[in-house]
Parts: sequence; structure tokens; C-alpha cells
Amino acid sequence: KKSFAIKASDLKQLNEEGRLQGALRIFGRDAKKKNATVNGIYLLSKKFEGTAAYELFCPPGNDVDDLQRWLFYAKDKSRWKISEALGHHHNFAFLKVTDGGKSPPFAQPDAAWMFYDGKDSGWQQDLS
Repeated sequence: KKSFAIKASDLKQLNEEGRLQGALRIFGRDAKKKNATVNGIYLLSKKFEGTAAYELFCPPGNDVDDLQRWLFYAKDKSRWKISEALGHHHNFAFLKVTDGGKSPPFAQPDAAWMFYDGKDSGWQQDLS
């Protein structure tokens, strides 16, 4: 499985560059579970369909340079999604919301992330 660590020096540099403003942190997905690669810091990147979109920060000099994860709101499904490409229909996880994506996904206290746990288990709520 792909994984990486973010060092304090990475965070310091991102902060000095002003890139942490508006960033989100996704954490808690068990590293042993499928799609644990969604864990990390998502930097505010651009707009997608009129709402904020975030790209997973992968520190330079690691073995996951090809790892891409995007967090974006999909209007057609009324949910935040995490996928390999911005706007991609296949996703690793989603969070249904009722505000049309106006608030960041962490602002939904009663909402639960759903993760794809493989063919046998399908979509399951992640309780972490």
C-alpha cells in the first residue's frame, strides 16, 4: 500500500507559502483498510462546478509521487467525493450533504463518510 509521512518542515514551508490557508486534513482511515490513501492534507486548489476543490499534498522526495487524490463536491450526487481525478465518477469515499457543497465537508457534524471496502463488502460507513 502507498503511504507517506508529512514532516514538520513540509508544513512549515506550506505555511510560509500561504498554501495551508483553507486546507483540510482527512485522517482516521485505518492504514490496513482499502483506500487508506485518502488520509492526508488537502490543499485548496481551484473551483469545480462552483465549489472548492482540494488536492492531496504529497511531499516531494517520497515513493508516492504518482499518488493523486482530489476532494470535490459533485452536484449531481449531492456529495463530497475523494477520487483520483477531479470530477472523476469513480471514487474511494463520499460524504452526502444537504447544503449544496457550500460548507467544507468537515462542517457536517452528523454526516458520515462512506468508503468503498472492496467487492465483497461494498460501501461501508467509516466510523473513525
